[in-house]
Formats: sequence, C-alpha cells, structure tokens
Amino acid sequence: MDVETIQRRVGELVEAAEILDVAAFDSEPVEILRRDLLTPVDDLIGRACGLLGALENGGREALPTSPRRRDELADLAFIIHSQLRGQRKLPVDADQPAPYLLTAERMLNKLTRGLRALDASLADACRLSPAAPPSDQLERSLGARRVIGKFRRAIEEAEELHRDDDKAKLRTGATSFAMLVCKPEFRHLRVADRLTANQLHARIRDWASEGSPEGARVLWQDLATYASLLWDVNRRSELVEHDREAMGELIVILAEMQPHAALPVSTMTALHALQGYDLELDARVRAGQDVNTVLTRLLELNRGSVVG
Repeated sequence: MDVETIQRRVGELVEAAEILDVAAFDSEPVEILRRDLLTPVDDLIGRACGLLGALENGGREALPTSPRRRDELADLAFIIHSQLRGQRKLPVDADQPAPYLLTAERMLNKLTRGLRALDASLADACRLSPAAPPSDQLERSLGARRVIGKFRRAIEEAEELHRDDDKAKLRTGATSFAMLVCKPEFRHLRVADRLTANQLHARIRDWASEGSPEGARVLWQDLATYASLLWDVNRRSELVEHDREAMGELIVILAEMQPHAALPVSTMTALHALQGYDLELDARVRAGQDVNTVLTRLLELNRGSVVG
C-alpha cells in the first residue's frame, strides 16, 4: 500500500465526516447525542487531519515499514469511510426522529471505536502516542449502572410491598422513575433508553389525571419491563472488561478468607464497583452476609449460571 493511497483514503474519511448532521432535530436526546458522541468523533477526525499532515510532511519514511501495517491503516480508513457513507441512507423524519437517532447512535459508537483504531495506526506511523480514550468513560458507565441498579431495586420492592395493588405499585414506581431521570447519570444511558423514558413519563403524567386501575396495571407492567431491560448497560464493552477483572480478583481474595467471616472494609469497597450489576449480590452485601455467601454468588455470576 503506497503513501498516496493511504493519504487519499484518510482524506476521504475526513471529507465524508461532514455528513454527520443531527441539526434537523431539536430535543434533549439530540443534544446529548451531539455532545457525547459527535464531539469525540470530531476530535478524533481533527487528530486524523493533523496526523495526515504529518504523514505528508514526513513522506514515505513516516509510514510503517511492514506491508501488513500499511494495509491495516488503509483498510481502517476505508471501513470507517463506508460507515459514514451509510449515514446518507438513513430516513430523516423531523416528526419521528427516534429511528434516525437510534441508528445514528449505533453508527457513531462504531465510528468512535474505528477512529480510535485508525488513530493508533496513524500515530504509530508518525511515531507519536495515540489519543487517550476519555478518562471518565468507565466512570460514566459505572455511575449509570449504579443509578439503574437503585431504580431496578425500587421496582422490585414496590412489587413486593404492593403485590395486589397496581395503583400503589405504579405511584411508588413512578416516584423512583422520576428520581432516575433527574439524576445526572441518566444522560449516560443510551438514546433508546432515554427516548423510552420520555414516552413513559408522558404516559404516567396522562394516567395521573384519570387514575384508572386498568391503566395502572398496563403502565406498571411497562415500567417494570423498562427497568429489567436497563440491565443491558452491563453489556457495554468497558463494563464487561471491568467486571471480568473485578470478579476474578474478588473471587481469589474471598477464597482465601474464612468462609463465615464478615467482609472486610477493603472488600466492601471493591464490591462497590460492581454495584448495580446483580441485585442479589447487592442485597447480600447490604445485609452484611458472610464471605462464603458473597463468594457463592460471585462464582455463580462468573460462571454465567445466573443473570443479574
């Protein structure tokens, strides 16, 4: 792969990025999409431009000597360029922006991962350090999971407390739901989850004006389903990696302790990083259960025999 081909493909990538536009819509989800996803994409594209300039100034000597690395560099630019071109095929309907926004979010997440891979290759070609990922990315996901976990627990408790009273369950659940959407961490949920939350909020508001038992039953079921679906936050790549390492380390530590001993403070702190991953594990930790009881749950989770 020659330097001209690589330069052309990266140049096409930067040019194609101009089609990323959600300005046709004016809503909170769009602002979040623009701030959380478009901004890092713009930053990475800016770096690509700068590194491309360094390649042009350095000529062929600035490129990796390995043909495989040169092909990888060009292929990354081509793949990302194709993803950007796909944006042109998305249906744009100002009255119903949800399908566009959901597709745009998925594409932008893929695009960010691809741009980071491209940035690493370009930086290596220029003998520079690659762009560091956002330092708060994991913390944002952990924070989102914690507030989701509290909401899911509140929904379970409302079900147990008001088992035969749908209106009471809905009132209790709606209060917890309102607390969730008011949390700063709520903005770190997926666009799909925030759009669904907006719809649920409007339905709860409408129900409050008429208060029918049948409406309460249907709305409560939908709210409980929404809470359970939020568990998918645990599928985020940064959380999957974090949880695998955290559970592995905790299992080793707990396995060396006396089975019926109380959890030490240091272990409680480590378990806090898993808060929201599994409601049963959270309950055992809150109840101050012994090492063996917590270890048993961690082993079950680590084997995949249970799901939070």
